[in-house]
Amino acid sequence: MEVTIRVERKGDVTILIVESDIDFASGKAVDSAIDAATAGPASRVIVDLTACPYCDSTGLNAFIRAKHKLGARLAIVLPPEHQTQVVFEITKLSDFLAVYPTREEALEALGS
Repeated sequence: MEVTIRVERKGDVTILIVESDIDFASGKAVDSAIDAATAGPASRVIVDLTACPYCDSTGLNAFIRAKHKLGARLAIVLPPEHQTQVVFEITKLSDFLAVYPTREEALEALGS
């Protein structure tokens, strides 16, 4: 399965825009993109899931690892009506991760 992750930069914030499913087949590509984005010591990362049709536990694990590495320098964009929002709520990840409904709110929260 081909994985589509666009990378944008806004100041020292790297924005990963996931435009394909995150599942077992694509998990390594997502991990690699997050690792590349977190290579710098002062890096801040936004993972935008607005265009991601599906996210299973592979993606959730990638976000947890990123949170442990980045702490408050990680933000997830997930609109309230997005189908993956239910997964975040059931697993309580929306309490553990900084989740914002828009990229603009995530950027503001990271101080960009």
